[in-house]
Amino acid sequence: MFRTLFIAAVLMEFGCVSMSWAQYVERQDKSGGCPYNFASSNRDMFFSYCITTDGNVANVVIREGSLPIISPPPDAAEGYGVCNQSPVAAYFDYGKWGLSGNWDSPTALSHSATSVTIARTTTDGNWTLTQTFTLIPTTPSVKLVMALKNNTSAMRRAYLIRWVSFTQPYDAYFDGIGYTAFGWHSTFEQSPGWGLQLRNVGPPWSYVNAFAQNVPTPPNPCNFEFNWNGLSRGGSLVLAYAGNIGAGKTKKATMIYRSM
Repeated sequence: MFRTLFIAAVLMEFGCVSMSWAQYVERQDKSGGCPYNFASSNRDMFFSYCITTDGNVANVVIREGSLPIISPPPDAAEGYGVCNQSPVAAYFDYGKWGLSGNWDSPTALSHSATSVTIARTTTDGNWTLTQTFTLIPTTPSVKLVMALKNNTSAMRRAYLIRWVSFTQPYDAYFDGIGYTAFGWHSTFEQSPGWGLQLRNVGPPWSYVNAFAQNVPTPPNPCNFEFNWNGLSRGGSLVLAYAGNIGAGKTKKATMIYRSM
């Protein structure tokens, strides 16, 4: 009942949105490169990952010597999407699941021992997404700041998506509560157990929701709630934002990936 009412509210909030996707394109870089590598340990906690040139999180390891929760490229299933509500246009890059053919090439703006910033503009020039990934050694975790700029001379409504599926999504549980989506494998079934959370920690948007999908595939940024589900096994995680962005203005969303 609650889910039905919530989806009705979502549809009222977002309006009617096309189910069509932007055209997938084949990646130009098939090397599987991930040039920005980071790692930290704090007592018994360990966290390592890399960032691809396109701004995807990959090769996430939460226990030293264990297999990665998010695969190394080119098999990493993690990424981002943007939807321009009117006229409807979807832009996305979901790692191994492909990218839309309406992005310009990414540009690395800065890189240090703990962070990297990557910017990417849509081919129509309407949007620039600037992503900053920062290692937080005290947790340890990685903080993502996604800054979406409206390059046009009119206010626009946008949806901003972060999505992830695990190396073995069929073998994990997925769920979400409020601003946090999480996936895990129980210690009862596999010792030691493991888990990863995707959590919003940033400034408010008019809409923020973290939830599990019942499929391991990425969402359409313009219809991101389509596969929303409760507790799922074999699914994936979504963190979604929606809001108006003024002409020439930038709106930021801040989130973290952290082990459980």
